Amino acid sequence: MRCREACGISQPCRDQVLPTEGCLHVITADTGITINGQLQLMVNAGLNHIPMKALDESVVLEEVELIVDNILATSRCDMELSMEEEREVKKVVMRDAEKRMREYRISHRHIVEEPFNSIAVRSEVEWPTKRFLVCPTDKAPHTPTFVCVNFIRKLALARVSGLDFGQLPGQTSVVAARLKEEANAIAPIGAATDKMPLPHLMVVYKAHKETFRWITNTVGNVLSGVADVCACLLKLLSLDVQALCASKSDAIFEERGVRPNFWWPIVSVGEFMANLPRHVYSVFTGDITRCFETIPTDGSQDGLISAIRFFVQCAMEWRRARTTKDVIAIMVAANDSLHPYWVDSAQCRDRERLYFDEDGIVKACEWLVSNGVVQLGDRVWRQVLGITMGLACFPILCDIYFFKYEFQLISHLADEQDWQALKCFKETNRYIDDLCALNNTLISGFLNNGVPGQDATRKIYPHGFIEVKETMQVKEDGQGIVASFLNVFLSIISTMSGSYATSKHDKKKGLSFPPVRFMKFKSNRSIAQSLQILTAQTV
Repeated sequence: MRCREACGISQPCRDQVLPTEGCLHVITADTGITINGQLQLMVNAGLNHIPMKALDESVVLEEVELIVDNILATSRCDMELSMEEEREVKKVVMRDAEKRMREYRISHRHIVEEPFNSIAVRSEVEWPTKRFLVCPTDKAPHTPTFVCVNFIRKLALARVSGLDFGQLPGQTSVVAARLKEEANAIAPIGAATDKMPLPHLMVVYKAHKETFRWITNTVGNVLSGVADVCACLLKLLSLDVQALCASKSDAIFEERGVRPNFWWPIVSVGEFMANLPRHVYSVFTGDITRCFETIPTDGSQDGLISAIRFFVQCAMEWRRARTTKDVIAIMVAANDSLHPYWVDSAQCRDRERLYFDEDGIVKACEWLVSNGVVQLGDRVWRQVLGITMGLACFPILCDIYFFKYEFQLISHLADEQDWQALKCFKETNRYIDDLCALNNTLISGFLNNGVPGQDATRKIYPHGFIEVKETMQVKEDGQGIVASFLNVFLSIISTMSGSYATSKHDKKKGLSFPPVRFMKFKSNRSIAQSLQILTAQTV
């Protein structure tokens, strides 16, 4: 949309993301992008016509009761309250919760649910979406970015026309039917719909870098069922892989007094904080740049399929040494939720369950990785380099890829009996593509110059595909002393004593725009629910 009245807010990043474009386009987080009163009123007031979520009072009361029980079970309550007083406290809290529920129901009884597909509702939503792609903003997800639809379509076409994608022959309906048939053979779940769409491109605007992150929609397409099954399988396998890592670490500790860290992935900032050491003398943080776009998905030695096979073999090595149960059965509930468990390979199989042996797990993941397709208009492209972001299992696949090289690094140092180096990696963690190493004076050299005794193409990870950018804010004598990791800001007070301080790191600070929550509400609909209606657009 070429808006003369919006020229003042057209962004210079256009020249970086699409250099050949000869005109200005709207890319802004300012909701005053148009003089149209209808859009301004709708944006400012919020999408209050969106059907409300069902209010399940019994579920709410159960959650409140669980919270109260957990609080009363703390040591402080045990010390200060008698059993009779605890029962009285719980009774008062639950009575107050029930009262507030009644008041809430009375105050909102006038709100009438309006069907989302009604003409009035659809026209309100279509007015902005025909002119702008409204996408979330990185580091400020409740702040929408308005992007001209013509510009984003050109940008999307430029992406799929690059070397990372290959166009598939045939009509979209034929490709979708073929993939649906293959997906049902692997994971026949959620297949009640005759026509399941192909994935479409979505974007997140990275305002601090003036670029876009490309993802795909995640629910209800031809790949979703297999992606959910692969995520279910890999999460169960990760428990055995972690057990294998702990076993190897314990064995070396008993013999040498050094406990190697074979497992770097963490799942939350809480896990990181809970395991902080007492003393920190140096901190290294790094960002694995563009990893989702550069990980090879072919069958090469450094490809993703090879890493998946290595991960599955690690899990099976641990399991087969202790039990005959080496096949995963998945029970599919009525709501299509998946419940995996291990069974003996010789056990009789129930037709109502899905079964995956070692080879079946690898083949399911390989099929999904090899069919990272997106539809744009009436054409279909397949991603040939990198992992398509969006589906349930792809963060896990990213972890699996990096785990292979992290495990091999620690194994190499153990084989070389470099006990001092192993100690350096004791406090090394990774959250998907963010690295943090505490008291590790070697990791920077390994990432920049390679690991002594390993292949020259390895700098912990395959250097031809993976690049790690250091992100420490302050360094002293070559070592980091101030850095942020996830939403934790860590500052070393004394490198001699190892004293340090942590505080919350607000990623919204330093952005080029004031982050806002965007939706203003005077109803019982959540901000996230309403905002998602607009920001869940596909290109």
